Amino acid sequence: MRLTPSTVCKALASCAALACLAAPAWAATVVTDANFNSGTFADAGLFDFSLQRNPTVRANVGVGGSTGLEFGNNGGAVTASMTIGSTATFSMYGEYNGNSGNNGSAMSFGWTRATTEFNSFSGAGTGVTAADTILVGLARTSDGGFSLGAANGATGAVGGTGTYFGNTVASLTSGNWYRLEGTITYDPVTGTFTFVNVSLDDFGADGTGEVTANVLSGTGKTIVVPDFGTVGRGIFATNQDRGVFYTDNYYLAVTPEPTVSMLLVLGGVALVGRRRRPGCASHRPESAPA
Repeated sequence: MRLTPSTVCKALASCAALACLAAPAWAATVVTDANFNSGTFADAGLFDFSLQRNPTVRANVGVGGSTGLEFGNNGGAVTASMTIGSTATFSMYGEYNGNSGNNGSAMSFGWTRATTEFNSFSGAGTGVTAADTILVGLARTSDGGFSLGAANGATGAVGGTGTYFGNTVASLTSGNWYRLEGTITYDPVTGTFTFVNVSLDDFGADGTGEVTANVLSGTGKTIVVPDFGTVGRGIFATNQDRGVFYTDNYYLAVTPEPTVSMLLVLGGVALVGRRRRPGCASHRPESAPA
């Protein structure tokens, strides 16, 4: 077949059409959106990875009196193993119980390379070390206050020296629900995790409506773990001694890196749009002369 500008344009147009018909390879995938109302932990697509305490789904302990998760004793819950996305957007709700523990994280989200249960405070387990996990979340300060923290380690590492970012507050309201949310971006080439627009919002005693936005907020914190790899599990972790026992509404959406083939298609389509050749011109007849 003789290649002409028109042939090339038609081929690229076909690729573009196929790309539009299929879901883009880099579109975000919702990994879990769990309100625990189904009554079981597994229905949320989560796995218990805590050596300390089994997760218990209980009626009337969640937001608005709904079913929630009792999992506060250094609890850790993870998703199935997956490719660590270039972007992960997460949120979770936790009820602050008034406990006054110092340092460490009360509730957090992150990635772990662990494939077996581990102590989610120390990060240690059979064949597992603290370096296998990165977390970002609500951290306790040395004087019992609150900040955001991120660390290459488990909940006990979040809140250590050099882990804090954003603002600090002296107290939270005991009995109120708080939403932790944010985005983690990941560069697998350099092993760089960046924590973007992380916040803690106050949802009051009922937990169903936002009372105060950005009680804590911070962005731009980075952690570099050069050999972290590309496969892991999303992990939700809590610690009742640091202030969170009941949790609810876990959410995680992951956006993978665009595939090479899709980047080539987009590049070709962009090139056609930028530099339209005569062979791609419209076949509509020109207007008759007046």
